[in-house]
Amino acid sequence: MRKFSIKPLSSILFFFISTSILGQTVGDYRSAATGNWSAIASWERFNGTSWVAAAVAPSSTDGAINIRNTHTITVNSSVTADQIVVDAGGILSLASTLIVNDGTGTDLMVNGDMQISTGTLGASGTAVIAATGTLTLNTTGSKVVNASLTNNGAFIWNDGAISGSGAISNNGTMTINGNNQLSNTNTFTNTGTLTKQTGTGTTTMSPTSWSNSGTINVNSGVLRNIAGASGLTNTGSININNATWQNDQVFSHNAG
Repeated sequence: MRKFSIKPLSSILFFFISTSILGQTVGDYRSAATGNWSAIASWERFNGTSWVAAAVAPSSTDGAINIRNTHTITVNSSVTADQIVVDAGGILSLASTLIVNDGTGTDLMVNGDMQISTGTLGASGTAVIAATGTLTLNTTGSKVVNASLTNNGAFIWNDGAISGSGAISNNGTMTINGNNQLSNTNTFTNTGTLTKQTGTGTTTMSPTSWSNSGTINVNSGVLRNIAGASGLTNTGSININNATWQNDQVFSHNAG
């Protein structure tokens, strides 16, 4: 009986499986260290064989862009990009404009943390906060959301007004800890849990229209509806706990 070894075949198979899992292509970027987006020391680029020091910072003309565990990349000047993935344990911090272009699939996926102190999450792309991810809005600086934004994880709104043209959807938990206003010119949808947790003042919701099929908890201060002509459509739950719900626009309570 002829004997043969499967080791060479196994090695070849492992190579192709590894390549498929890792999925690097020429022009992909990954973070090399904590730093500013515009600093080349923050990045490595895949040259087809190995990861090498980047010669320029990544943009939308490059391949996939990965912010890795333990690294914080700060957008401190205007950047245009897509195919961005923030790993669990990685942080993307916005202090300026991140223009998210509309490419194939999700243009920005946050499995770790995204923190916005001020600036714009812009253009026609899509941004998704994964179930493991967190979006935190800090400081009184204004935040402009022009990208389509979906939260499946934790959305913590501490301060600063939100405006812009992007549709915002909360499928996870959204916690409001300040006195602030959402005035997007597009829609807001809550299918998860939205809680006004702290702050004795007023949080004003004034998108073009908004809907709730999840749960809204008003635990502190005032939550005020002054949405556009279509107002608020509620098929979910609204719980008012020693706080105030103020309605100054159309409020359609259907079942719920």
